[in-house]
Amino acid sequence: MTKKVQSFAHSALISVADVADALAVSNRTVRRMIAAGDIPIVRIGRAVRIRSIDVEALIGRNLTGGAL
Repeated sequence: MTKKVQSFAHSALISVADVADALAVSNRTVRRMIAAGDIPIVRIGRAVRIRSIDVEALIGRNLTGGAL
């Protein structure tokens, strides 16, 4: 596991960029998922943060059991 992914797992609130890195997608894709309501956000002032448990839930909802 990379250092960034390890810190991701232990952090309560993470940035859009950290979510994008952990999911191997672009920041824009994460922002689209937020706009679609797939990932709830927490606003702290103007900063957008995402709870790591919500990212884990997103991953869990998208498990396919190996089928493509």
